[in-house]
Amino acid sequence: MHSYLGRWPTVVTRFLNFNAVRLVANISLNTASKKFDSIENEKIRREEDYEYEYKDQLDILRRHERLTVDSTNPQYMTAVFNGEFNRDILTYPELLTKTESIEMNKLSECLKTFTNKIDRKKIERENHIDKDIVKEMKKLKLFSLVIPEEFDGLNLNSQLSIRIFEELAVNPTITTMLLVHTEYAVRSILLYGTNNQQRYYLPDLASGELVGTACITEAHCGSDIRAIETTAKPKKHDEKIYVLNGKKMWITNGENAGLFLVYCKTNDKITHKDYDDRFSFFLVHRDMDGVKISPTISTLGLRGLGLTHIEFENVEIDSTQHLIGQLGEGLNILRNLHGYVRTTLSGMCVGVVKKLTELTVERCIKRESFDRKLIDNGLIQKKLFQIELDTYGMESMTYLTSGILDSFSMPIISIESAITKIFSTDKLYRIATDCLEIYGVEGIEIGHPIEQYLRDIRPWSMFDAPNDVLRLLTAWEGVTNVSSKLSDYVKKIRNPFDFPALTIANVLYELKEKAEIWRVPFTFKHDLWKCVHPSLGVPSKDLEYAIFVLRNTTKQAVVKSGRDIIDNQFYLRRLAEIAIEIYGMTAMLGRASRSYSVGLKNCDHEKALTFSYCTHAREHVTQLENEINQKEHSLGDEHMQHIAKRMLKAKGYTVTTPSIIVFYLFFVSRFLHKMGRLTPEIIEGSPQYLNPVGQYELSLRDLKIPVIENLGCTLNQFDTIDFTNNDLRKLVSLIYLYSSAKNRIVEGLHQYIPNLDTIILSNNNIQELSDIDPLASLTKLTHISLTRNPIAMKKDYRLYVIHTLPNIRTLDFNRIRLKEKEAARKMFKTKSKEAAKNKNKSKTFVPGEGLDGKPQQQTSQTPKISKKDTEAIKKAILEAKSFEEVEKLKAILQSGQIPSELTGEKQNGHGDETMEQDEEENQQQQQDDEKQQSVGNAMEV
Repeated sequence: MHSYLGRWPTVVTRFLNFNAVRLVANISLNTASKKFDSIENEKIRREEDYEYEYKDQLDILRRHERLTVDSTNPQYMTAVFNGEFNRDILTYPELLTKTESIEMNKLSECLKTFTNKIDRKKIERENHIDKDIVKEMKKLKLFSLVIPEEFDGLNLNSQLSIRIFEELAVNPTITTMLLVHTEYAVRSILLYGTNNQQRYYLPDLASGELVGTACITEAHCGSDIRAIETTAKPKKHDEKIYVLNGKKMWITNGENAGLFLVYCKTNDKITHKDYDDRFSFFLVHRDMDGVKISPTISTLGLRGLGLTHIEFENVEIDSTQHLIGQLGEGLNILRNLHGYVRTTLSGMCVGVVKKLTELTVERCIKRESFDRKLIDNGLIQKKLFQIELDTYGMESMTYLTSGILDSFSMPIISIESAITKIFSTDKLYRIATDCLEIYGVEGIEIGHPIEQYLRDIRPWSMFDAPNDVLRLLTAWEGVTNVSSKLSDYVKKIRNPFDFPALTIANVLYELKEKAEIWRVPFTFKHDLWKCVHPSLGVPSKDLEYAIFVLRNTTKQAVVKSGRDIIDNQFYLRRLAEIAIEIYGMTAMLGRASRSYSVGLKNCDHEKALTFSYCTHAREHVTQLENEINQKEHSLGDEHMQHIAKRMLKAKGYTVTTPSIIVFYLFFVSRFLHKMGRLTPEIIEGSPQYLNPVGQYELSLRDLKIPVIENLGCTLNQFDTIDFTNNDLRKLVSLIYLYSSAKNRIVEGLHQYIPNLDTIILSNNNIQELSDIDPLASLTKLTHISLTRNPIAMKKDYRLYVIHTLPNIRTLDFNRIRLKEKEAARKMFKTKSKEAAKNKNKSKTFVPGEGLDGKPQQQTSQTPKISKKDTEAIKKAILEAKSFEEVEKLKAILQSGQIPSELTGEKQNGHGDETMEQDEEENQQQQQDDEKQQSVGNAMEV
C-alpha cells in the first residue's frame, strides 16, 4: 500500500493526461465523422455501377515501407522462460491510420459481397470449386496479396493480408486454398527466392494463372518433419541436376496447383555444427516428367479443397533454377514459413468466430423457450460472455504477432506464432461447440451453417502440426534456452557438498522469493504497471506474477530433472500452458491500454474483458504451479501412463464387460472345487484394479487355491497379486501373500523368484524361528512383514530375523536400526546356525519325520514293503492326476499298508470286480479331464 500511496500524484497526473487525450480524440472523431459521412455517401453513389472496382482503396492500403527495422526481432516468449520480459511488446502495433481504416471497411464490404455469392452447399456437394469463383478471385487480385507492385501485386503487409483473410474466412475452403498459395508458395519465393525466380514465378502467381502449394507431409512421419523419406540426390555426371523420389500425402490444392514447393532430404548426415542441414526445398512443375497426381480425396470438412497424393518418380531438377534458398537450409526455411502460416490461420479463426457469433446472437434474440427469450437465461449469457472474451483474446494475439512480423526483416516468431495458433484453434472449436448447443438439434442438420463450420474448422488444429505437438515444442524451446544459461549453476547446485555456500545461498533465495509472492501488492523486477494505462495496474500485476511463476517452475525443473525434463511431456505441457496465458495477457493488456489511452469506441468494454481474462489466467497459472510442485503419483500422471500401457498390451479396452464377469464367476464357482487349481482362466477372470497405494493389483481372494502356479500368463502386468483367504500348501512364486492359511515356507525359493524384494506374510501360521530360514536364499529381499504370526511372539524374534536375513531394511514395516544389527551379530556370534535350528526346530509334523526332525526309523512292528509293492506305488504316483492323489500315495508308502488294488491281488474274492470298478472310475475320470480341458481351451479362445 505504501508503494501505491507514494506514486499517487504521478498516477493522478497520468490519469488526467490520458483522459485529456481521450477527450481530444473523441471531439476530433465526432467532428470528422460528419465530414466523412457526406463524402462516403457521394462515393457510394459513384460506385454502385462497378461492384469490385476498388483500385483507389488498395493504393492507399499499399505499404511502400514494408519493414520498419532491418534486423531480427528479440525472441520475447523464449526469454520469458528465464524471467526476462521485453516491455516493448506491450506497445501494441498501430494497424491502420484513419484514412486506411475507412478504405479497409469499404474493401471489406466488397469482400462480403463476393463471399455471399458463393454457394457453399454446391462446393460440398461437388467437392470442387467452380471456375467462376476462381475467376472472381483473380479479378479481386486475391492471389497477389503480399506480392510487390513491380510484379503486379497488392504489396500488403502481414496485418492487412490477415485482415483480408479474416473477411474471407466465412468460406473456409476458399480461405485455406489461398493460405497455402500465399504463405507457402508465394512467401518462400518472396523471402528466399533469387531475383530470377521472383521475375519468373511471381507475375503468374499474382494473376492466379499459376497456383502454388506445398508438399511437406508424408504418411509415416506425421508431424516429425525430420523423418521424411523423399530424397533428392545429385546425378553422378552432373551435380547440378538432382533426382527427386518420394511420395507426399494430403496435398492442399493438389488438384489445381501448377507449382509444388517440395520439402525433401538432400543429405543423409548432418555436416553443419549449428543446425540440421539435411533438408532442402525445390520448386517442381506439374508438367515435369515423373510427377504423378492421385484423384481428389474426400474429407470430413473443407470439401472442394482439391486434396490429393503426389508421387515423384525420378524427377530431374536443375538446382540452379529450382532450389529455394541454400542447399541444406530447408529446415530453417520451413520454420520461418510456419510463423506466417500460423499467424494467418489465427486470423482466419477470428473471422469464423465473428460469423458464428453473429448467427448465435441472432438466435438468442429471436428464440423463445419456457416463455422467455434465450438471451434472458443465465447459462446462455455465460456462454456469450466466454465467446466474447475468447474472441478478444484471439484477435489481440493475432494482430500482435502480425505486428512483430511487419516490424523486422527476419522475424523469428516460432513460439509466438505457435501459441497464437494453439489458442485460436482450440478456442474456435470450443466456441463452435457452444454455438451448436445454443442452436440445438437444428444445428446438426446437414447444410446448416453451424454444422458446416464445425466440420470445416476441425482440420485447422492439425494444420502445420497438431496443437499438442506445438505445446511440447514451445516448452522444449523455452527449457532449452534456460538450461543453456544455467548449465554451470545446475552442475554446482546438484553437488551441494562440493559447493555448500552456493547451496545455502540458493535456499535463502528461494525462501525470499516465496515471501515475495505473499507481498501485497505483488511486484517483480519489471514494473509493468509503468508501461500500461494506470487503470490496468492490477492486470499488469497478474502478468508479472505469471512471469515469476514460469521462471521459477522452469528453473526448478532444470535443476531437478536435468535433461530428463525433455521426456516428461506432462511437465512440458503445464509449462506451455503458463506461457500461453502470459502471451494472452500481454496482448490484451497492450491492446486495452492503447484503446483506453486513445479513447477508442468501447474502450471500457475492452478494459473489462482484460480484467476478466487476467483474473482467470492468474487462477489457472496458480493451479498449474501447484500441479508442477506436487509429486507425479499424487497428480495421477503415473496412473495414466500405467493404464495406457495396459491398453497397448491388450490392444484395446482392457476392462471386462459386466456380462462376461458374471459368466466368469459362474464358471469359477462351477468348476473350482472340481479342478482345485489356479488356472489361466481363473486368473483372466479375476478382478483387476488400482489399489490405494497406486499399484495395479490382481485379486485372487477366497478361491481356496492350494498351489500358486501359472502366474506366467500375467506377463508382468500387475504390481501386486492378492492371495487373501486361500488354502496355500506349496509356495512356487510369491508376489503378495496376506491372510492365507499357510504355515510353512518351502526351500529353494531363489530358483523361482531370485529378484523378489518384498514379502508380506501377515496373519499366517508361521510357528518357529527356523521356519524363515529358507528365505535366506533370497539375496535381494529387503522388506518383510510377519505380523500376527506366532513367530512374532518369540523371544529375540527381531534379532534372529536380522541375523538370518542380513539384507533386509524393514521388518514388520519398521526400519532396521544399526544398533539392532550389532546386537544380532553379538548374540549369534558364538552360536552356530545348526544349534539355533535344533533349539528352535518347528513342531509342525511332517510325514516321514520324527519329533526331533530326523527321519523316523522303522521299527520291527512296521511291516516291511516288498520291492514289487514299492514299484507298484511308484507307478501309481506317476499316473496320479492331481496333487491330492500324490499326497495320499505318499502317506500310504510311508505307512507300509499297501491296498490290494495297487498290487493287483484279490481280496475276499472280489479282486476282479474291484479292478473292473477301478477301470470304470479311471475312464470316467479321464472323460471328466478331457471335458475340463475342452472347456479351458474354449475359454482361452
